[in-house]
Amino acid sequence: DIRTLMAHAYNVKLDRAAMRAGLNVRVPLLDYKVVEYSRLLPIEYCYTEDMGQKRILRDLLYQKLPRELFERRKQGFGVPVGEWFRGSLKDYLIDMVNHETAKLLPDFDAKRLIEIRDKHIAGVENQTTLLWLCCNYVAWYKIYNR
Repeated sequence: DIRTLMAHAYNVKLDRAAMRAGLNVRVPLLDYKVVEYSRLLPIEYCYTEDMGQKRILRDLLYQKLPRELFERRKQGFGVPVGEWFRGSLKDYLIDMVNHETAKLLPDFDAKRLIEIRDKHIAGVENQTTLLWLCCNYVAWYKIYNR
């Protein structure tokens, strides 16, 4: 992994994302001195059955942080688009999903779609997925079907 995936896939993607945000994210764990040293350690320092991988890092974390912060299942990060459609992206949603643009959407009743949009904005229904798809379709249509 050090010579293939790390160098040519993971680090490239990480660097691009980090540079976009002006972050330096690889220091110190990927410093060549740390990597060289870690390769000299006995396997039981790096991995145990009960702790899994990254044993040394976990030992350090146990000293500084409560275990429940990092001993849990992976969690996804949900983007709060639905809330944004009710707040900062409300005008965008209204601009993208209106009587005129609803006619661009195949097999949709424009009046019903506007009702769905308005109920979402009012907080009566959560129609984030449908509205997000509509916005993306309309944006695509405006770009490619002039």
